[in-house]
Amino acid sequence: MDFCNRFSTANDFVGGSHRGPMSVFISWSGETSKQVATGLHLMIKAVVQTSKPWMSASDLGAGVDWWNAVSGVLAESSFGVICLTSDNRNEPWIHYEAGAISVKVDRRVCGMLFNRAVSTLLRQPDSEFTGATPSM
Repeated sequence: MDFCNRFSTANDFVGGSHRGPMSVFISWSGETSKQVATGLHLMIKAVVQTSKPWMSASDLGAGVDWWNAVSGVLAESSFGVICLTSDNRNEPWIHYEAGAISVKVDRRVCGMLFNRAVSTLLRQPDSEFTGATPSM
């Protein structure tokens, strides 16, 4: 499914029930995933002006206690996008962040699949979340 069409309006993006700026945590691991996450970060900022997308490569300043910063953003975020590639399928950090963002009932997590088939989500723990592939 086309990621941009899936979330074509701010109301669709937040599920229609969120009020105010929406914090979006973008998770990545590895160079390909980082490039996908960077593009997604820019797109979300441009398309959904009421959102506050966050990804470590863009928003984590030098000298910051990264563990506390990432943990704080994970706790505040209401939506997570996990950028999944064939290179990071088994990376523990991807699974940690997906789990951390999904623990609250009112949060959503979406896997953005890049160079991966949706069928690869059929294994745990990724199979718990809905995935989308970008159309180029």
